[in-house]
Amino acid sequence: MHSHQILDLFNWIWLIMLVLIIFGIISKPHLYDEISFGIKLIISIILIYKFNDFRKIHVFTELDKRICFMAGTNLFMLTCGDFIDNYIKNFKIELN
Repeated sequence: MHSHQILDLFNWIWLIMLVLIIFGIISKPHLYDEISFGIKLIISIILIYKFNDFRKIHVFTELDKRICFMAGTNLFMLTCGDFIDNYIKNFKIELN
């Protein structure tokens, strides 16, 4: 199994879990906030390292394309999930 296949597998599992959490099919795990923070941090570090102007190598590989796509989808889903979670919390507070 290649490294990009492991990365794809992890990404699909994470995205499916996020969709299930957003739609309320499964409850938000206790470690969700720590995991999402860690993923955002890892994505940021990888993108800063891969695409900074001080690197001599400027080859855009298939793995780089996958990393960019996965970074965008993960950041989008995490942001939507956090927004929906805050909206639901505020709605419950207003009902009480």
